Amino acid sequence: MSERRRDLLVVSGIAFFVLVILSVFTWFVFPERDLWYFKIPWGHEILDLGPSRFYGRTKYDTDYPPLWLLILGAMALLSRVINASETLEHFIFRLPNLLVFVASIFVFFALLKHFGVNGLKAYTITIVYAFSPAAWLNVFWGQADMFLVFGVMVMTLLVLKQRFFLALLVGTFVLLIKFHLVFVLPFLGFVIIHKMYNKKQIFKLMSYLGICLIIVLAFYAPFVWRQVINGNPFFLFEIISKPFTHYQFFAVRAFNFYTAIGLDKVTYPGWFFAVNMLILLSVFLLFIWLYVKSPTESNILVLTMLSAGFVYMFSTNMMARYFLMSVGVMQVAAHILKNPMALFANYFFYMFQFMIGIIVWFAIDWDFPQIMVPISIVSVIVFLIISFVSLRCVIQQKPEVS
Repeated sequence: MSERRRDLLVVSGIAFFVLVILSVFTWFVFPERDLWYFKIPWGHEILDLGPSRFYGRTKYDTDYPPLWLLILGAMALLSRVINASETLEHFIFRLPNLLVFVASIFVFFALLKHFGVNGLKAYTITIVYAFSPAAWLNVFWGQADMFLVFGVMVMTLLVLKQRFFLALLVGTFVLLIKFHLVFVLPFLGFVIIHKMYNKKQIFKLMSYLGICLIIVLAFYAPFVWRQVINGNPFFLFEIISKPFTHYQFFAVRAFNFYTAIGLDKVTYPGWFFAVNMLILLSVFLLFIWLYVKSPTESNILVLTMLSAGFVYMFSTNMMARYFLMSVGVMQVAAHILKNPMALFANYFFYMFQFMIGIIVWFAIDWDFPQIMVPISIVSVIVFLIISFVSLRCVIQQKPEVS
């Protein structure tokens, strides 16, 4: 049997096993409040009201982009067509997140293979990723965060394989599901621009970006046309900016820097948003400078991982589940950095998220600073260890395949 065929069989077996186990658990685990307070009502309301009357007219306000709302509408339509019971409807609305997580297992393995991790080692690492407790909890939750995990990994893999148009298309569609992908786009976007510029493909790049813009407008048009013709030409900008202004907290039960210093659920002053953006911009510029100094494939992966992790740890309005953005690429990066400390710090952080996931799951409605502050302090310290080890390898140009 060829290696490629064996890999496909093994990874398909892992994915199928996870699909079966998660389907069973998803069927029996009672849904978290977000699912039946927001996601299911949104799905049925978009069928009843239609896209043009949805934003600003729903019983439960939403700041999600249109593609996710259309997916929820499709799930609601399926529920109606088959006259689903309440239990079956809960399962149907969790299905997109579940399927995307299962698909991400194949992408994760492909990233490992790209960096020369093969055989039993690759299978073992893939199993560890596939059985991520935090990812499983997110599937039960019914949120769209696994689309972020999938988007970050697929975009990274496509950039590494220099399939830039596909990378931009994936980024566009994931943005239309979950806006938070925008936090890793500055770095990956620059990598695409840098590589296409060096190949003198500026016209192609502009064409790709134009197509992506047309796709975005095409998805938003059914949702905004009524308000625009009724005298609100800026309605599109209002709903696009809403995810970044809906919350104005330093942290929203995220185990990051702001929670570590006691600012969870504390409203930040208006001027701090600009300060936060400047901090993030400075860090992205640093990562871009490091990449330009040494534009290796390993550095692309490592700096993408650090971009996602830094946003979670040091940006405002973060929730605990947003750390998932960095999980997939972090797992791969830990195995290509030729430094055992990176592997240790990675797995410590990775298992630490299990504790975080459990606490968020069972205590979502509680205020528990006595628990959150010390856990957040440890979380920040561990991430800084990962960052120190990773950046040292990037600066020394030693992120080699182990």
